[in-house]
Amino acid sequence: MLFLLFTDQHAFSWFLPLNPWNVEQNMFLRDAIDKGYLVVAPDSIRPYIIGPRAWDSFTKDVSENKDLQFILDIIDWLNNSNLPVDVNNVFGAGFSSGGFMCSRIGYCLGSNFNALAVHSGVNAESVKITLLGPVFDCESDLNLPSNHPPTVIIHGEKDPIVPMNCAIHFYNELLRHEIPAEILIDSDGEHIWLSDFNDEILDWFDGFYV
Repeated sequence: MLFLLFTDQHAFSWFLPLNPWNVEQNMFLRDAIDKGYLVVAPDSIRPYIIGPRAWDSFTKDVSENKDLQFILDIIDWLNNSNLPVDVNNVFGAGFSSGGFMCSRIGYCLGSNFNALAVHSGVNAESVKITLLGPVFDCESDLNLPSNHPPTVIIHGEKDPIVPMNCAIHFYNELLRHEIPAEILIDSDGEHIWLSDFNDEILDWFDGFYV
């Protein structure tokens, strides 16, 4: 099984158990490895020199989105490597910007992934980036593709950055399109990885192993 993990920080943050900000994400990575996943945590290849490695979640065309091409290259490379990986079982989880990237994967690379987890992010089509910051549309109907992977949404009710009602809207739209979906909400959670749901996330993925 192959697990791709996406974050809004540098990818190595998944591997830093002593960093207070990343300890929760590191716990999930270790739980995934313990369950037998081969974990790959790439950086976005957008040309940022400093600051968060935000993913190109909002470019819709695969031919123009370098990160989507990069993800396809990773899967292709692993498929042709000697590593013990089953590319017929590929899963993706992302936090914040990485969560939006998982949503973009759902639109553009759905046939390449068995299931997704969108953590502290929402549907990429529900966000418009402006000079004053992101503007969220948590009401308009979404046009989700029929091959959108099953998706679990994880969100903190007190998230000050990404509105929880957008997460609920995304969940309802997945169900409206008859796409398997689940939502996990922490009533005290903020904009941080919620490790109390680690088992539930991994159990969700187990249900779509073939």
